[in-house]
Amino acid sequence: MENRRMALNLLYLFTCIIVPLNLVAQNQIFQSDSAVEELFKIAERYYPLNDEYINGFVYPVRGSKIAGDPYFNSSNWLDGTLYINETEYKHIPLKYNLINDELILKTKTRQDIVRLIVLNKAQVDSFKIEALVFIHSKNLFRQEDNQEFYQEICGKHPNLKILKRYGKRFIDTYSNSTPYGKYSAQKNDTYLFDGKKLILVNSEKAFLGCFEKSAREPIKDYIRKRSIQYKNISVSQFNELVNYCVELIAKNNETSQELKSMQ
Repeated sequence: MENRRMALNLLYLFTCIIVPLNLVAQNQIFQSDSAVEELFKIAERYYPLNDEYINGFVYPVRGSKIAGDPYFNSSNWLDGTLYINETEYKHIPLKYNLINDELILKTKTRQDIVRLIVLNKAQVDSFKIEALVFIHSKNLFRQEDNQEFYQEICGKHPNLKILKRYGKRFIDTYSNSTPYGKYSAQKNDTYLFDGKKLILVNSEKAFLGCFEKSAREPIKDYIRKRSIQYKNISVSQFNELVNYCVELIAKNNETSQELKSMQ
C-alpha cells in the first residue's frame, strides 16, 4: 500500500511538473524526451508501476468495471491532431474524457513502453478528433478562467458562432447487469456565441429568439423553404443558416442607417 501511494505521488509530480513545462511544448512529446524517459526509469526502478496505477491516477473518479465508457464517441483510441502554441501535431492517438473534461494522449518511451498522459489543458489551443474541431474556451471567453472544450460547428464570423458542448455523467444505479454503476449516453448542448456570451439554442424557437423580431420571420421562412429539421440539422446546413443570418442582420443594419439618414 505504501509503495502504491509513493508511486502515485511520483506520477502526480510527473503530471504537475513535466507535463505543463515540457510535454506539450516540444515536438519530442510523442517520442518521449530524455527528462520524461529518465523519470519513468527512476519510477520503475523503485516502484513497480503498471497501467493499473497510471489509469488509476489518470481516471481517479471511476473504475474500469463501470458499464459503458466516459469518452467522446468511442472507447477506442482515435486519430487526432493537436494545436499547441500555433504548432500542429498530426496523427496522435487521443481520447477525450467527457466525465473529467480531459484530453488523454497515448505515447511510448524509447523502450517501447506505452504510457497514458493527461495533457495540460491550459496549453492546448484546440484539437481535432475524426475531423471534428474542438477549441479551448480561453479562445472564446478571454475574461474568464474556465477550462473547457467546445466543438466549433461554424465559426467563420467572429461575432456569430455555433458551438457544441458534450458531456456524460456517472449513474449510481446498481443492478445485476451494472453492479458497479454505468455511464450515461453521450449528450450535447448547442450554443450560439455572439462574441460575448453563450446562448443555449437546443431548439428552433430558442435559436429564433436570439434575433430581433424583424429578423425572426425571414429566418423561419428560410428554414421552412429548405426543409431544415432543426433537431437533426447538419453542419453544412448550420453553416448556411448562420451565413444567411449574418447577411440578414447586415442588410437590416444598412436599412436602419438609411432610414436614420432620411430623418
